[in-house]
Amino acid sequence: TCSSAECWKLHCDVERLEKGSSIILTVRSRLWAETFIERPYKQHILECSVQYEVNKMPYSIPPKFKPFGSRKVVATVMWSKPDNQFSVPVWIIILAVLAGLLLLAVLIYLLYK
Repeated sequence: TCSSAECWKLHCDVERLEKGSSIILTVRSRLWAETFIERPYKQHILECSVQYEVNKMPYSIPPKFKPFGSRKVVATVMWSKPDNQFSVPVWIIILAVLAGLLLLAVLIYLLYK
């Protein structure tokens, strides 16, 4: 609920649609990392609720009920700090530097000849 969390509302008006056509609304956003860093390894739930309602219909005799409804999309986010297990070992870095120097020396020799 918006009383316990920060919410924002987006209002979108759609003009008259032709028969068989539809509207797709795509919302993209970014998460602020500092919010999750305060409580690492805690599961957060992001909810996106959508409500729609038809205000005007192209009929000369209006129907008894106009279409309306709502949908909810829920996503869970867990922020975890990167572990040092996935860092590159020092011996691989040293081996790569030595191999690069050897390759450079071979190229210099070949270009010299």
